[in-house]
Amino acid sequence: MKNIAKITVAALVLLSVALESCKKGEGDPALSLRSRKARMAGEWKASAGKGSDTQGSSTTTFTYDGTTITQTSNSITFSYGQTIDVTIEKDGTFKSTTVSTINNSTTTTTETGTWNFTAGVGEAKNKSQLMMMTLSSTTATGSNTSTETYTGLDAPTVIYDIYQLKSKEIILTQKGSNTDSNGTSTFDYEWTWTAK
Repeated sequence: MKNIAKITVAALVLLSVALESCKKGEGDPALSLRSRKARMAGEWKASAGKGSDTQGSSTTTFTYDGTTITQTSNSITFSYGQTIDVTIEKDGTFKSTTVSTINNSTTTTTETGTWNFTAGVGEAKNKSQLMMMTLSSTTATGSNTSTETYTGLDAPTVIYDIYQLKSKEIILTQKGSNTDSNGTSTFDYEWTWTAK
């Protein structure tokens, strides 16, 4: 009986290690019956966000509650309305719609393009990052509308780290910095977005 208990405990330990190694993002579920691509595909609405940008000695912070972005910089706070909806298809295409309202003026930006997981570079695991390439962007404010299209390397591309990918919630993060060659100007940023 003791041998069966030892074998059971050993099997559970090995299973927990195996499940942990299958996780791509830190907040991913230990076990999912749906593939990573199937969990990514769907209609997403940004529900929360926070972040900061630091340039030299000036830091700007922002928070987002799903309808309002509040920015604070040099003790000045500014808020404006914004909604972000993204549809991600299994065929590798996406469409995002961002509606921003500032001082009673509404701007709608619609982007379409392609998406994929990265293959894992350096410390990043395979499929732990989301890459989105914009091929068309249309901005409409009142009666003014403009559209830009992109091809090849000119297409704006964003890469997010996937902290958590569940079937009904996703958390994406970005973090980075750049410093000029003289070391006199540094720009650091860190953002987190949650969508449901």
